[in-house]
Amino acid sequence: GLSTVFARKGIPTTILVRKKETADYINRHHRHPTYMNDIQLPPSVMATSSPQVALADATYIVHTVPVQFTREFLNEIKEFVPANVPVMAASK
Repeated sequence: GLSTVFARKGIPTTILVRKKETADYINRHHRHPTYMNDIQLPPSVMATSSPQVALADATYIVHTVPVQFTREFLNEIKEFVPANVPVMAASK
């Protein structure tokens, strides 16, 4: 995934997920428990379910939420997106 591409380039990478249990699993096992779980994530990739934590020091945001969930997801996190931080969409 894109998180692996960025992490391998030395770019600090945090994945924002919906459930704390999923974030904990990713941080412990370096793979997603459900989606593409055959892909090993670099140890530098971190996960959190807190938009406040994930976005606090973001330089840019790569949005990869499936298109049908984009509006709902962005409405949930919009107050945590820092001003003037570019958001790149990589819709799936």
